[in-house]
Amino acid sequence: MTDIERRLSGEPEEQVTKADMEIADKLGVPLENFLNDFKKCSICGKYFSGYGHNPFPFGSNGKMPFGSQRGDRCCDECNKDVVIPHRIQRAMQMRHQERRMDSLK
Repeated sequence: MTDIERRLSGEPEEQVTKADMEIADKLGVPLENFLNDFKKCSICGKYFSGYGHNPFPFGSNGKMPFGSQRGDRCCDECNKDVVIPHRIQRAMQMRHQERRMDSLK
């Protein structure tokens, strides 16, 4: 989408910050590529390229409960080490509670 199309559509404009420029420089990528291809992990804060993963139930800065906002993404490492283990643990707890409730009937 061109700048003109973005303005006409009413989408908010992304502001390029000095920090964006410094990070792109440190990563050794052109600023335009950095802005288009890199995202910041909502859990660990590191930059990654690619689509990323849904951080649910973790939100910005890895906070819980259920603090994720639309557009939050996490890196492969946080998905593997933080999100998936937590989801598995949570599913097991829910299953245990369901069995316990069934045994009380």
